[in-house]
Amino acid sequence: MQAELVGISFAIRPHQAYYVPLGHSYLGVPKQISLDYAIDALKPIMIDPAIRKIGQNIKYDLLVLGHYGVQVKGVSFDTMIASYLLNPGKASHGMDALALEYLNHKTITYAEVTGSGKKQIGFADVDVQTATRYSGEDADITLRLKQTLAPLLREQN
Repeated sequence: MQAELVGISFAIRPHQAYYVPLGHSYLGVPKQISLDYAIDALKPIMIDPAIRKIGQNIKYDLLVLGHYGVQVKGVSFDTMIASYLLNPGKASHGMDALALEYLNHKTITYAEVTGSGKKQIGFADVDVQTATRYSGEDADITLRLKQTLAPLLREQN
């Protein structure tokens, strides 16, 4: 509940993703779009129930965006829930594991971007270029997982 938006990523086609940096704070960070401007620009899309949204553990995203006054409507698919429905006994329903299993794709991990242990940094301190690769991949993989998992759910009723 205390997470702050550092950026927003989204994909509308496979292999094509976007990242909007909003709150990176390291020394020498390039100019970013203001958070208020981004929220105002994206809110009409986010609250429109006719524009379907998908996500990986999207409940978390809904909570974070809700903190900024955005009540997202039109959620149509959650890849984590889909994975659970397909195989409830699976050890992990995380995106990295799902990408490897269903897409044969090794993702960039959060730890690879932020480090770990004493040397771990917050996402706001990750350079925008690295954050763009990581966040864009997350959005793209989520979209591609939806396209893979939805037919499997239909097959299994």
